[in-house]
Amino acid sequence: MKIETVDDLRKLRYGIIGAGALGGFYGSLLCKNGYRTAFLMRSTAKDVKEHGLKINSAWGKWEVHPEVFDSPQDMGVCDILIVGLKTISNVSLKEIFKHTVGPQTIVITLQNGFGNEEYIESMLPDNSATPGISRVIGGCSFICCWRENSTVINHTAGGNIEFAELDGVERPRIKAICQMLNDMKIPCAIKSSPADVRWHKLVWNIPFSGLGLVAKADTAAVLNSPELRATARRIMAEIQMIAKQDGIDITDKFCEWQFERTESMGHYKSSMQIDYECKREAEVEAILGEPVRRARKLGVAVPLMEMIYGAAKLLNCLNIQDAK
Repeated sequence: MKIETVDDLRKLRYGIIGAGALGGFYGSLLCKNGYRTAFLMRSTAKDVKEHGLKINSAWGKWEVHPEVFDSPQDMGVCDILIVGLKTISNVSLKEIFKHTVGPQTIVITLQNGFGNEEYIESMLPDNSATPGISRVIGGCSFICCWRENSTVINHTAGGNIEFAELDGVERPRIKAICQMLNDMKIPCAIKSSPADVRWHKLVWNIPFSGLGLVAKADTAAVLNSPELRATARRIMAEIQMIAKQDGIDITDKFCEWQFERTESMGHYKSSMQIDYECKREAEVEAILGEPVRRARKLGVAVPLMEMIYGAAKLLNCLNIQDAK
């Protein structure tokens, strides 16, 4: 499948796997801009089929009526799949890909945490038309959005996306995808590697999501507490050390900017904190556990991250037991 320009991308069929707040938001923008987009949904499929999807965004308000499917068999093969699924549901991907991935399908992951690109690649059917070139593109979204109900998504801040090819090569396909999103007014950039993208995202995710769950503190509470704010900055310093050992430079200026941009979020709760409060399993392993394991492998001491991970893991387990 030749992808060199935005015009090439306009001919394709897109599939959103995990059309929750994040997947639904970006999928709605594809629909709004005339791209043929199918949503794979479970519990919300019937409501979205009947009423459409409404977006209340910092970028405006819109409503779309996409193709909606409640099974991968009915959805069928797509040219580009965007995975916004929570990492705790990754076990379902092999069955989903069996019906939605063709020989030339490209899979873009916008999931949180580490290890997603490798896992997704291992779940793809062995039918690639481009052996030697990964069909997976790693990405992260820096966004504040959440579902108000089954048919309404709220977006209050952020929205930019960073991508990287697994081997770091800037192929025409990733340049065209980035241009397409920029044309849609979604700020987009290409980075040197998935690790570069993910370590930078985790500079915010680990302290604010981790403290949100363990201390039951929204972003405003973390910022307004001298102790929690200082702890968040020390966690960021640990992430800087791991990333440096992994070949990624994260500047102090970038860390300080996390506090500046979080000020505009108000009393925002991360998806990890919301999942915990709703008695759902939180993405503790992908966001907290895997970075800690990588730190151990690289020989970097991260006592604060170890403590946050241990506490969050226990709370998550107890929470799941209580929900049963």
